Amino acid sequence: MPSDPILPRTGFILPELLELIGNHLGPSDLFACVQACRLWNQHLIPQLWRTIDDGLYSWPMILQRITLNAASRGGADSIHWLLDVFAKHGRHIRHLTADWALTIATTTTTGTVTRLESLAVRDAGRHRGFDSVTSFLSLFDELQLSPLPGVAPAILAPG
Repeated sequence: MPSDPILPRTGFILPELLELIGNHLGPSDLFACVQACRLWNQHLIPQLWRTIDDGLYSWPMILQRITLNAASRGGADSIHWLLDVFAKHGRHIRHLTADWALTIATTTTTGTVTRLESLAVRDAGRHRGFDSVTSFLSLFDELQLSPLPGVAPAILAPG
């Protein structure tokens, strides 16, 4: 029986084919795929993280929970979890739309979002709990987390 170039004896799809398929999947489907197995996770995580809009999918719920817990005893753990996630996957982000001061502060603090091609910032200070990015960064100071050396947050006023 001749071997099939698409499905080797292991039964796995070739990584190149998997990545091509991933280009046509939306975030919800990609999220399901990265949970299927290690091979799929390895090759589809970059596509899942390529475009992040913190106003879509589960992001608002996650960020709302972290923001509300920030002042509580467990708030530091939530913030550290978010920092760890961005530290691990930030290098894959190419397009970022930020609706939350928390996203901007996390991106600044981790320093792993180094291949950004586009950035859109909505009214990032409007969410409950923080009046501005600066007030959120003060919480990071209290937790003894420091932004990138030599990088200061800039807050752009409307108009």
